[in-house]
Amino acid sequence: MIGADILKPGSFQHHLVASDHKKAHTKRTLLVSLSLTAMVDMFAVLVIFLLQSFSSSPEVIITKGIELPEAVSGSEMKDAPFLSLAKGQLFLNQELLGSVGDVLKKPNKLMVRLKTARQKWQKDHPEKNFPGEIHFQADRSIPSTTIGNIMGVVSQAHYYSIQLAVLSRDSQ
Repeated sequence: MIGADILKPGSFQHHLVASDHKKAHTKRTLLVSLSLTAMVDMFAVLVIFLLQSFSSSPEVIITKGIELPEAVSGSEMKDAPFLSLAKGQLFLNQELLGSVGDVLKKPNKLMVRLKTARQKWQKDHPEKNFPGEIHFQADRSIPSTTIGNIMGVVSQAHYYSIQLAVLSRDSQ
């Protein structure tokens, strides 16, 4: 124990003890904690995002009202626009273009939309030549002549590789 006479105000020892007390009172303890739950959630979202963006085949959305025909064999789908024909209506990438009769009478709207899709593909893939691929979904009850007429319009828009969407017999 230090004597009271040594710790008189103004003495050197008093100064040392006082400075130790000041340091003890001015020091702030910083406690950092890492929220493990938030970090796990963030990694889960990141993994889901990566799995979605690096999927090997594009997501297929079958237009409501279409019953696809069956096939024994098929090939993997590539990234291409979807043309759908259901109940007399024509859709391009789930966007209604109008009735089949109207589109066949005045195919300009379809031609413009196909040209826009082609330009978007060329912008997204500047180092590649346009392959001219399009996926075509048609209800099995649609007459083949109607499908052929639509395919004729599509080929005039420089889409020469028309892939018909079918259901595999193995999947049912």
